[in-house]
Amino acid sequence: MNNDNFVVLIDHVSSTFRLSFPETKNKFSTFPLCLIYYIENNENEPMIEVRFDKEKATITCFFDDQNKCDMVSLCFDTVEDEDLFIKYLNEIAEYNYRKKYWQASQFWVRLDVTDGCNVFIFYV
Repeated sequence: MNNDNFVVLIDHVSSTFRLSFPETKNKFSTFPLCLIYYIENNENEPMIEVRFDKEKATITCFFDDQNKCDMVSLCFDTVEDEDLFIKYLNEIAEYNYRKKYWQASQFWVRLDVTDGCNVFIFYV
């Protein structure tokens, strides 16, 4: 994977912030989608997973109470691509060691480990 792929993925991630669930669904209608409605204790949390085969990665869009995307996770298929993405983030963003996230002009991102998998979480 090269930096051009990371630029494309970050553009996709950045373009989803503040979009509604239907707007996000329409925006990515040409990609494989998984529409998720997670329900627990009468709380409904909609999510949209979007698969990018060329970039070998998947994003998941999370929505706030106003049905606007406020968080996006990015998962790569391989650890090697994760390592390359970390190197790329270090080139384009400043890492805050105290808060454990990268701060760029349009977003900040942190690395989480969930069920043994690395997940990059983007916020605005």
